[in-house]
Amino acid sequence: MPVDISYGQLVVITGVDVNNNVIEASQHAVAYATANGMLLKEPITGLSAETFSFSDDVDISDNLTVGGNIDISGQLSVGDEQGTTAITLKGHIIPSANAQYDLGNAEYKIRHLFLSDNSIWLGDDHKIDVSGGKMKFKKRNKTQVPMAIIEAGGDEGGALSHAGVGSLSEMTLSKWRKYAKTLNIGGGVGKAEVENIFRKDKNEDWEADDDILAKIEALEARIAALETP
Repeated sequence: MPVDISYGQLVVITGVDVNNNVIEASQHAVAYATANGMLLKEPITGLSAETFSFSDDVDISDNLTVGGNIDISGQLSVGDEQGTTAITLKGHIIPSANAQYDLGNAEYKIRHLFLSDNSIWLGDDHKIDVSGGKMKFKKRNKTQVPMAIIEAGGDEGGALSHAGVGSLSEMTLSKWRKYAKTLNIGGGVGKAEVENIFRKDKNEDWEADDDILAKIEALEARIAALETP
């Protein structure tokens, strides 16, 4: 039966170090701990606990594998000042609340962003992407149903009913995504994502498709022509 185990300082080396008692282990982590108020004087292996409570620092010098969730109420620091440590992601970064958290701040900025040529959404309507090797500034067409929805058998009435709104102008990206997941989009029912709904090569889905760079180049050419004697 699982028990509640409370530790002091925990340092993982080859095993576990509790209260400065170094314990070597080659196969399993072992620990001195207090279980349900009783002092465990001998090292134990294969710990099964509902709650682990750490009252001091936790230092890990090797790999740590966690099968469940980790909730941290304080500050999490990763790496050193030399930047030799990286965080490797195997999933998405999704905040717990909409438009509440920042990436960097006025004092401490992110140095470089290396992005693919997919898209950057600014708010709910505007998108920047790369099409045909050129940067495009687009605005989502809010007067009609996206082509991907129509091709999958969806329609305006179904979308509005599913979202509980009265007009297409009230359909946000989130509402379109939720409705699209009821259709066979993105490889199957339940798999649709925004990029499967508002596709860069479907002009019907966009109210504006302004090639800003081309306009700047054209303007520069006209200025150069006027300056030529």
